Amino acid sequence: MIFSLIEQIIDNLSKFSNSIDSIVLKGRESSKNIEETSPQNVSLLTENSHRIITPIQNINDTNINKHSIGLIDGSTRRIRYNIATIYLAGVAIYDKIIKIYPSLQDIYNLSKILTPFIAIKAPRYILYQIENTINTDLVYTRSPIGREYDEEYDEDSISDELRTRIETKTLEELIRENYNDVIIIDGPIYFAYPALVRDDHYARAQRKLIKERTQILNNSKIPVIGIAKRIEKSRKICKCREFIDLICREFKLRGIENLEDVIIVECIANRLKLRKFIVGPFKSMYVSNKIDGYVIYPDRVFWYVYVEQPHVFKRIFRIEVLYEHYRKYYDIIEDTIHVLLNNLSMSGLPLPLDIVDRFAKKSTAILYRQAVVYSLVRGISITHDTYEEYVSIRREYGD
Repeated sequence: MIFSLIEQIIDNLSKFSNSIDSIVLKGRESSKNIEETSPQNVSLLTENSHRIITPIQNINDTNINKHSIGLIDGSTRRIRYNIATIYLAGVAIYDKIIKIYPSLQDIYNLSKILTPFIAIKAPRYILYQIENTINTDLVYTRSPIGREYDEEYDEDSISDELRTRIETKTLEELIRENYNDVIIIDGPIYFAYPALVRDDHYARAQRKLIKERTQILNNSKIPVIGIAKRIEKSRKICKCREFIDLICREFKLRGIENLEDVIIVECIANRLKLRKFIVGPFKSMYVSNKIDGYVIYPDRVFWYVYVEQPHVFKRIFRIEVLYEHYRKYYDIIEDTIHVLLNNLSMSGLPLPLDIVDRFAKKSTAILYRQAVVYSLVRGISITHDTYEEYVSIRREYGD
C-alpha cells in the first residue's frame, strides 16, 4: 500500500512531465533565514554555583535505567523533478523494540499513527489533479493552514512542516499508549518560531504546529525530553546575567555577553580543560508568549552538554524539558539524563538516539530508492542532486 501510493503520485506527475508550460520549481522567503526566537529571561535553577558545571565522569555511573524510556526520531528526504518535488518522511521509535512509520516489511510498524508521510510541491493545476485522483489521507498538498504547496512555497518550510507533523502525531500516540516513564525526542521539545512578530503564511503555519505540539506536552502525564543538535545560532545562555557574571569572574573572560551558546560552552571547556561536561540547569521564559489567550511558548528548563571524543569532532547539544515537567518529574528526568550521558556513542550523542536515527533514515531511504526507480521507469527526469542521493542510498543500503 505504501509503495502503491507513491507510484500513483508519480503516475500523475508523468502526465505533466513533458508539458510545455512545466517549470523548474523554486522557493521564496526561505524559512531557514528565520532563527529561533531567544527567550526574554533566563535564570539558573541551582543555588549551588559549584553544581552549574559538572564533569560527566562525576555523574552517577549507571548503565541500568530504572525508568522505561521511549525515543522518537524523524527523517525527511526530497525527490526533485523539473515539475515537482516529492517529500518523504519517516519516523522511528524505540519502545522496547524498534518500530517505524510508514511500515516496511522487515521492521515492526506503527500502524496506529496513520498520518500523511508524503508532501508534494508543484504548480496548482498538478496539485488539484492529485487531490482529485488519489486518496490524500496520507499525502499533504497544502500547509497546516491550507495554503497550496505551489511553486512559490519555500522548500525548507515544507520539509520542516512535514517532519513536525509526523513527529507530533507519533509523540501523541506514544503518550496515549502510556508504556513509558519518559519520552525522548530528537530536536527541541518545541521550536520557538518568531510567530508573534510575523503574520505571513509561514508564521501562521508554524504557529498552528507549535500550538498542537505544546498542547500535547502540557497535557502529558509523561515527561518529554528534547535533545537539540542544530544549535549553532542559539543564544540563550547569554540572557542569564548571573551565569555570565559568574564565569567572567571565575574564568577571567571578557566580551562573551552576546555570544552564541556553543561559543560560550567552548570557552568553558578551554578554561577548565574538560572533555565532557554538562552546564545547567537553566530556566528560560518568554514574556510576550500568548496568542488568543493561549500560552504558545511554555517555560523550559535546559542544559548544554559538551563532548570531545578521541579522533572525533567536538559535539555540543542541548537537553530541554518543560519547566512544569521538570518540577513534577524531577527524579525521572535527572535519572534519565544521567543514563544518557553515561551512554554516549562515538558521535558524541546518546547511543539510544543514534540507534533510532539510523532506523528513521533507513525508512526514508527505502521509500526514496523505490520512488526514484519507479520515476525512471515512467520516464520522468530527476535532478542531478536527486540522482546523486539515490546512488549514495544504494551504496549504503544496497538494492
